[in-house]
Amino acid sequence: MTRYRWTELALSLFLLIVGAATVVGARYTIAELKVLQDVVGARGFAYVVGTLVFIGGLTLLAMQLRKAISAGAPDPDAAKAELGGDDPRFPSSTGRAFAVFAALAVYVWLLKPAGYIPATVLFVGAGTWIMGGRGVVRLFLYPLAYAIGTYLLFDTVLGVRIPDGVLRPFIRAIGLG
Repeated sequence: MTRYRWTELALSLFLLIVGAATVVGARYTIAELKVLQDVVGARGFAYVVGTLVFIGGLTLLAMQLRKAISAGAPDPDAAKAELGGDDPRFPSSTGRAFAVFAALAVYVWLLKPAGYIPATVLFVGAGTWIMGGRGVVRLFLYPLAYAIGTYLLFDTVLGVRIPDGVLRPFIRAIGLG
C-alpha cells in the first residue's frame, strides 16, 4: 500500500473513532438545558455531528477498501497532486490551501463588523477565485445566493442569531432579524 493510501486509511479510521466518541460522549456528558426552546438541543446536535463524521469515516474506508480490492495501479495524477503539484481537475496545492486559510482568517475578522452576508459573499467568492473559478456568476452570484440562503435558514428557520453588521437596517426593514 502506497504512502498516500496509508494516510487516507488513517484519516478514515480517525473519523470513525471521533464520530463514535462524539456520539457516546454526548450520551454521558452533555446535560440538556431546558432554558430555551430548542428543537434539536445540545445532545441532539452532538448526535447528528457524530453520526455524520462516523458516516464520513465509513465512506472513506469503503473507498479505500474498494481501491485495495481493485489493486489497480495508483493514479499518477493523484500521486503528483500528493507531492504538491496541482492536478488541473482538482486544484490542491499547498499555496492554495494557505490562501484559503488566509481568506478564512479575514472572514473571521470581518464577520462581526461587516455582518454574515457581506463577509460570507467575500469569503466564498475568494475561495472560488483561489480554486480557479472566474466570472461574475461564480465569483459573486453563487456566493450571494449561498450567503442569503444560509442566513435565512439559520436566522429565520432555526432561530440562530447571526451578525447583521452593516445590513442591520435593511434586514430589520424587511422584517427579519
